[in-house]
Amino acid sequence: MIKAIPMSYKGTHFRSRLEARYAKALDGYEVKWVYEVEGYEYDGVLYLPDFYLPTMNVLLEVKGPTIPGVEKPANLRKLLESGAVAKVDWWNPEVLILVGDAAGNVSLAGSDERAPLAKCRKCRGYFFLAESHSFECRLCGAHDGDHHLEA
Repeated sequence: MIKAIPMSYKGTHFRSRLEARYAKALDGYEVKWVYEVEGYEYDGVLYLPDFYLPTMNVLLEVKGPTIPGVEKPANLRKLLESGAVAKVDWWNPEVLILVGDAAGNVSLAGSDERAPLAKCRKCRGYFFLAESHSFECRLCGAHDGDHHLEA
């Protein structure tokens, strides 16, 4: 296993360079993020999501190809969706729990479903779009099928 190399970016100390690269990329798309906002424990396993993206209600976990723990966000997603735990104050049924890899691919936790960044034609903001969820802009609520998205 390759050991992560800590790195700082804009005053935030990240556990890995990959996390810092994601923060920089999110900044490039003007996506607001908070690093390691709140941790969870379930079945004796501790989990601290890497990013919370408050404007689109997304948890984003970043994992390199040889880093263990990719099952943690999928387990959290299943746990929260089951209603077995009290919802935290920011949780709602439309929260997306995503996993990003070293190549920049983002998918829905626990699935192969991609969740690419999409740009809304109405508000011009970027948001993660999981195709099994709504095609509604997670920022402004615009919706007209998939035509409000730019490539």
